[in-house]
Amino acid sequence: MQLYKQLPDSATTDIFRLGKMPYLDQSGLYAIEDMIQDLQTKGVEVLFVKVLRQPRYMMERIDIIPGFVPEKQIYINFKSCVNGLIKQHTK
Repeated sequence: MQLYKQLPDSATTDIFRLGKMPYLDQSGLYAIEDMIQDLQTKGVEVLFVKVLRQPRYMMERIDIIPGFVPEKQIYINFKSCVNGLIKQHTK
């Protein structure tokens, strides 16, 4: 979880690809919450890709979704995420 601290200061977006995370326990949940808060404090937009059922349920319980990461920032796959970013930046 500490890898996010290595992002350059110029980063404006961070994509979390969660398709290989079938389970999220309480400690992981709060680590993700802290990480998202740190990133958003720095002005970094957080996007989720392929959030599986159990992790999503846990994140909804403590309002990470949609409190910190709204539905419009959650994508079903990486391709749709990239297309959404391209669309957003070509407006």
